[in-house]
Amino acid sequence: CHLDLNVLARFARVRLVHATVVGLDLEKQHVLLGGDRPPIAYDVLSINIGSAPKVQEDSAKAGVTPVKPIDGFGARWDELLTHVPSWSGKRRLLVVGGGAGGFELAASMHARLTKELAKIRSGVELTVGLVTRSGLLPQHTLGARALAEKTFRERGLELHTGYDVSHAEGGTLYCRDGRTLAYDDCIWCTQASPQPWIGECGLRTDQDGFLLVDQQMRCKSLRPSDGVVFAGGDIAAVEGHPRPKAGVFAVMAGMTLWINIRATLRGEKLVTYWPQSSFLGLLGLGDGNCIASRGMLATEGKWLWDLKDWIDRRWMWNYFEGLPEMPTASQEESSIGNSVAAAAGEEGLSLLKKAVMRCGGCGAKVGASTLSQAMARVDAPVQPGEAARAKVAVGVGDDAAVVDLLAEGGTGTVSSVQTIDFFRSFVDDPYVFGRIAAIHALSDCEAMGAVPQTALALVQVPYALEQKQEEDLVQLMSGASSALREVGCALVGGHTCEAKELGLGFSVNGRLPGGSSLALTKATMKPDEVLVLTKPIGTGALFAADMRAKARGPWISAALRSMA
Repeated sequence: CHLDLNVLARFARVRLVHATVVGLDLEKQHVLLGGDRPPIAYDVLSINIGSAPKVQEDSAKAGVTPVKPIDGFGARWDELLTHVPSWSGKRRLLVVGGGAGGFELAASMHARLTKELAKIRSGVELTVGLVTRSGLLPQHTLGARALAEKTFRERGLELHTGYDVSHAEGGTLYCRDGRTLAYDDCIWCTQASPQPWIGECGLRTDQDGFLLVDQQMRCKSLRPSDGVVFAGGDIAAVEGHPRPKAGVFAVMAGMTLWINIRATLRGEKLVTYWPQSSFLGLLGLGDGNCIASRGMLATEGKWLWDLKDWIDRRWMWNYFEGLPEMPTASQEESSIGNSVAAAAGEEGLSLLKKAVMRCGGCGAKVGASTLSQAMARVDAPVQPGEAARAKVAVGVGDDAAVVDLLAEGGTGTVSSVQTIDFFRSFVDDPYVFGRIAAIHALSDCEAMGAVPQTALALVQVPYALEQKQEEDLVQLMSGASSALREVGCALVGGHTCEAKELGLGFSVNGRLPGGSSLALTKATMKPDEVLVLTKPIGTGALFAADMRAKARGPWISAALRSMA
């Protein structure tokens, strides 16, 4: 039930940055990030961070699971299902929140758990209840409420209205009037609330703390000089047009938001958003039936569930499987490439087909046989001259070179390890790419058993305005510096150049304790020795697929976590 942002970002050719936002600096036009990450600069900003139920800070300790973030709820639900066979006696599950989400959860969980218990012929007495401060489905029609109450009565679900829950503790819900309700499991699906930093960022909010926007979806700023900031979805409240926090309004406002962001960047006229006054609400009951409401109308039936399921699946399909194939080049480039490859014969056509799937990381290296054949034709010096007072102990063909530096006076040596690495960016986030590039370069030094000491950077930045290049460099080198700092390696200089895409490499120097005879070279491996892989293999194939929007977001996230 998730949209894959990684795939969408690849398809739209935009950068996807996974980081925690902790605030805004409207004067500098910076998005402030958590941890040691530098802020991200913007020209136009759109805030679309959704909302979450208002829940106490120690909810996990109290055995309470909020429905958002959805991955946390999904994990808790899966865990609950695995424990069903171990249940005995009585089991009570309470859902706090009487809106559409709470109602659907209570009905669907009751249906699923009843089915699971029947499968194992359990004698557990299951009770599912809904706890709400006001009535059931307060934002739906009287007819929809009546059908919802009928469902509860027929299935034996509890409905506790007028219970203003203040907090949960030790398996008990405590209400402000002193009443209590005991539970074994509790799901929290109450009124939405914004993230705390929204109220401190300098933008105007409504009485509930959500960002006030006009009908062009622009945020209301406390100062005219704060630049253009948009907002959409649950975090936004259109001034003069209050609406429930329902996904349908976010979807309908999305087109206006997209048009106006583009219009702002182009200096064009903005369009106006008029929120609809009613919407079709489809409430699944968990047993193949569904309640529908729109305006003053309400009805129930299995065919409505089929309709809801089709609408939801179709909408999700449009944003993943339904996306067209990503073009690999412009028509002009493609036609020229095809004609040149065809002239070169089958080998050229085969190479052209493979080229669009090549990764920018390690998989972008020139093949070992090609490189060795080329260097065999080059008369390259393999030892320094006498004046250098140095001797190459390990040269071409290993992870790094090992050079013995002769001490002044001719007594004793110091073994230095030297390596260089470079690749073009294969991830959207410059900070993460900077970390990966630095870690990758350091690993060659460390693989020889050496301690990294200094590094020189070779940075390739895309053609852009100087201000944009500066921001890319800040993100890139901040990420790289965080990795270098972790191992005590100093960044002592480097070189920059402009190119079509982002690229980064490092020349790393290190010290080899014990001398060159202790270097962990490839040639020193012996039969029956164990090669330890510290990270997964296959990331090159994964990122090649990612370049074509064929890799799922969780796959890429897991790979980046292992690499950075």
